[in-house]
Amino acid sequence: MQPSSSNKTARILTLNGGGLRGIISAKYLSMIEEVTGKRIYEMFNLISGTSTGGIIAAGLQKYTAQELVNLYLNEGSEMFVERCWLCNPLNLFNSKYKSGPLKSKLKSKFWNNNTQHDMTLKDITEYDLLIPYMDITNNELRFFKSHRAKLVEEENYPIWEVLRSTTSAPTYFNPHTLNYKGNRGDINYKISSDISSRSQFSPQIIKAIDGGVFANDPSMFALTEACELYPNADEIYILNIGTGTCNMEYNPKSLISWATAIPDIMINNTMKTSRHTIKELGHIYNKKVMYSHLNLNILPEHAKMDDIDSMHKLFNMNTYSDIDLVIENLRRPKTSNLEIQPNGFEETLFEEI
Repeated sequence: MQPSSSNKTARILTLNGGGLRGIISAKYLSMIEEVTGKRIYEMFNLISGTSTGGIIAAGLQKYTAQELVNLYLNEGSEMFVERCWLCNPLNLFNSKYKSGPLKSKLKSKFWNNNTQHDMTLKDITEYDLLIPYMDITNNELRFFKSHRAKLVEEENYPIWEVLRSTTSAPTYFNPHTLNYKGNRGDINYKISSDISSRSQFSPQIIKAIDGGVFANDPSMFALTEACELYPNADEIYILNIGTGTCNMEYNPKSLISWATAIPDIMINNTMKTSRHTIKELGHIYNKKVMYSHLNLNILPEHAKMDDIDSMHKLFNMNTYSDIDLVIENLRRPKTSNLEIQPNGFEETLFEEI
């Protein structure tokens, strides 16, 4: 099903988690940019990404998709630096990888040269950004939102902290310690004409982990967000890009083997749940919802999320699917946010339902 040329269409791009397998998403996006001659942010109103997809989603304003491809190919190994075996035998007492190198890489890539400060959420101005993460201190599902950051300074976080939070995959990286400032409306909210008082914010130090534990494919949450954020849209088009799918057999025999299998299990199963829920949400919001999905079928031996050699093999695969239909949809001019957002959006805050 294709978007109508006469309707106001809100376009959503969602990018799944998957570690270094994010090279698949980045390559698809570079193909789209090359064929259309447009930057990705010129074609979408809302971009959402989980874990490695979050890195790409946040990076699409500052970098071309090809530059993000190069980041994975040339600097991916600098983000996955293993701990000393003597310090962490068999990964029993800590995460497999050090958090410091990943943090340093993210800080360097999301530095604002104009202000000489870290880029923050409100610096994302070309599209609305939605990044999921899990607050394990309070056992809450949470989201970083660029449109909220523009309205409420307490919800404006440095991009590197946003990405350290959503990329803290269990067993791979330690949780990120975040100075959570108490933003409201993490999942659902409605427009309010009242400016809320600052007393609602309750700063708290929390531990944040990978949003993939509940939204490795963030499509259904992005759809919910879009229906609330763009109520004047006639229809919604979602393009989801995966990080590869494969049929893997799991036979964990110990706690350790179970733990290492969990991230792959999350990746392979949340997409199925997401697609079913998207269909139902369209009916609930009384919106025409169209969905496209790009992904690769990959071999189990190439499925490791932290293997540099596998990443290069995935990049060089010649089975990237035909993107003609996606390109046809994206060639149409993007509906302006001003046409699909409520009047006076900049002066409103949002209340949690």
